[in-house]
Amino acid sequence: MFKIGIIGLGTMGKLMLESMVNHPQFIVVGGWDTSKEACEIASKMVPNLPITKTAEFLLQGYDIDCVYIATPPSTHAHYAELASNLGLSILCEKPLGVDLSSSQHLVSLVNDLNIPNAVNFTLMNSPLVSWLRSELIQNNGGEIQAIEIRHSFNEWPRKWQGGASEWLSRPQEGGFIREVFSHFVFMMQNIWGNLSIQSLDIVFGESELSETELFGVLLTESGIKVSIVAGTGRCAPELNEMTIYGTSASYRYVNWSEVFVTHGADWKPVLEKNLPPVNRQLDEIALWLESGSANLASFDDANQVQLFIEEMLEKLKVSHC
Repeated sequence: MFKIGIIGLGTMGKLMLESMVNHPQFIVVGGWDTSKEACEIASKMVPNLPITKTAEFLLQGYDIDCVYIATPPSTHAHYAELASNLGLSILCEKPLGVDLSSSQHLVSLVNDLNIPNAVNFTLMNSPLVSWLRSELIQNNGGEIQAIEIRHSFNEWPRKWQGGASEWLSRPQEGGFIREVFSHFVFMMQNIWGNLSIQSLDIVFGESELSETELFGVLLTESGIKVSIVAGTGRCAPELNEMTIYGTSASYRYVNWSEVFVTHGADWKPVLEKNLPPVNRQLDEIALWLESGSANLASFDDANQVQLFIEEMLEKLKVSHC
């Protein structure tokens, strides 16, 4: 079993804690958070879980194979550097960070020290996304003509994000572009290479809140246009959708759990039960810790996503409303 320490017991930390304690290949040996309430909730979830007084003591005082970092993004580099200097494997929540120079330094550090590193972009270990990626790489849809991405949120942050709402609502670290759209940026860069910006409008909320509207057109390296329409405060259920139009087939990925395909007539669902099995995210993390190789995003991969996301946020054509 792999011994895991968790730094950050907020929304994502609790989800990972719950998942890992129910997985046969992991044992969570301790956790830490700045929030007393978060620590108390984690202790109720796992009654025998040691909660340390500092992150440093968790890393130095316990026998750990890997640390999972789930704190606000601006602190990721600090804790990852501590873990690197102790020779620990690092699984970091996305985004890798928000400061470009700090993240680049971190990428160089883990590479120089040969530290196993991964970032928790989960899409590529979804059976449906794995199938979709294979279809696209094998050109089964023909020539790709256009890509459309839509995000619609009734509110931001969402209720389930709980204690992370403070930083998720602020432009310094949060916003749906970093938190949600980044998944699609990672997916597109993985399949089609680097992206560039053709046009972009971003509207920020009042009182220094994060973005409320995003309209844009991106380009893949081969010139495929990617149109984006996204916004918060919608009187509608949450929607996260990518549609990929090809000359032989088109594909639609909806709300992380459904894929549809059409050859020109009706959209037909792709059923997960009919697809070849793939390792889920935790299985892939266990494989990575065992073998050093797995289908996970590296710090360098995540840094490429961060570079593009932060470039988007810098190219503002609409400022605070």
